[in-house]
Amino acid sequence: LAGAEAAAQAMMDRKPNLPAYSRASWLRWLRGDVVGAQEAIRAAYDAGRGQADREPAAWTLVQAAQIFWHEGDHAGAEAGYDLALTQFAEYPPALVGKARVALAREDFAAAVALLERADARSPLAETAWLLGDARAAAGDADGAARAHAEVRRRGAQGDARTLSLFLATRGEAPEQALRLAQAERRLRGGPYTDDMLAQALLRAGKPAEALTAIAPALALGLRDASLW
Repeated sequence: LAGAEAAAQAMMDRKPNLPAYSRASWLRWLRGDVVGAQEAIRAAYDAGRGQADREPAAWTLVQAAQIFWHEGDHAGAEAGYDLALTQFAEYPPALVGKARVALAREDFAAAVALLERADARSPLAETAWLLGDARAAAGDADGAARAHAEVRRRGAQGDARTLSLFLATRGEAPEQALRLAQAERRLRGGPYTDDMLAQALLRAGKPAEALTAIAPALALGLRDASLW
């Protein structure tokens, strides 16, 4: 992380623009500095909102909304996602964010509709997972099964991290989840890789190793409830 922070500072020194500020925001949030992360992501949006390409500004607004989401401020998060959609119509990350807010409010039908729109435009394993859960909560068992089957298919095609976490979270195929997690860990690190590995180790009956795996992520002070 220290190396990433040094690289981000070098970017900032040379050209304080949207990419530099957005990286600074992410790194501050990883350190548990919510206020600093909010300030930096606001600066990123201000630096990029005049661009002809609207997607970078929309992406920045989604990142800002995510900070509010993790702090439990659903109204603030939804406002950010809505603003992103005014910048970039039908922007899939903003639709997914609004769906998470709808799920938190137990408006399952709205969540399903939003996720179906997002999935049609950007078919990711993570979106299919959330769509399956939303359909299940709405009472659509068959639709949930179809979406969850897509998680397995898409994950096998190129998203081992999501597939491992999906299997481990649901208590399915623990040996496969652990193999995927260990292979992914050899390719890349970071707190969310640590989380994936810890989940897989826990489901494989190795709680002590799971605690060791998640410890670096928790030591950062990262304010993401899923890690805890």
